[in-house]
Amino acid sequence: MCRTVPDKDLVEIAKARGQPYLLEISGRQTVHAPLSDRLVERGETAVLARLVQNSGASFSEAGWAALVAKARLDERLAEALVSRSDMPPGLRKELAAKVSDTRMRSMQATPPALQGKIKAAIATRVERAETPKPTPADYSAALSRMAELSRTGGLNDRSVNRFAVEREYVDVAAALSFLSGTSVEVIVPLIESVELEGLMVACKAARLNWSTTTMIIGNRPGCPAVTNRELEQAEAAFDALSLSVAQRTIRLW
Repeated sequence: MCRTVPDKDLVEIAKARGQPYLLEISGRQTVHAPLSDRLVERGETAVLARLVQNSGASFSEAGWAALVAKARLDERLAEALVSRSDMPPGLRKELAAKVSDTRMRSMQATPPALQGKIKAAIATRVERAETPKPTPADYSAALSRMAELSRTGGLNDRSVNRFAVEREYVDVAAALSFLSGTSVEVIVPLIESVELEGLMVACKAARLNWSTTTMIIGNRPGCPAVTNRELEQAEAAFDALSLSVAQRTIRLW
């Protein structure tokens, strides 16, 4: 719906409608400054996160200033904001120290071995010739479905568990991306990796329970079966990992 509505009408919608509408609008392929200004003004955490991660979104000078003001109170938003190449240098400098402190605390809170495995998993893409790779458009459509599911209260352990059982690889990745607040580009290599640690952190960051996490692990495309011992070790690490550390860790990468 949002793709065919003129910007001037979307600005009016953004002024009056609730957060689910703002979330959908923030994921448009292109979000011009007059529209993004309204989203920044009225959007809550999920809207701002999606908007900042949208490379097709542009911001006015006032919009950038408003985002920085909100990012001073939200470490995760600050991390996402400074990663944008189009951010004004002066405002980027304001947030640099904050993000640096956040990264240091997160790294200190995450075991070094786990940090290394997550970085290695994200850096290594597994090529499987027999399995056609989903396109960016596939993930974009899936993320829109997740937004609609979330709006109606249907994006939860039960639905994600079903995606995993039915081997809906794209929907599993999109759900983890949406729920954890990080990009699909980070999530996909973690699902494909033979190492479990990164995927475990992503599932914890997405607030999924261990039963759903196990189902995702067991239904990864092209991955070897996991032994009971490996699952036991992963469950222990999953239970010991706090939600805040998982969310900060996954967003660093």
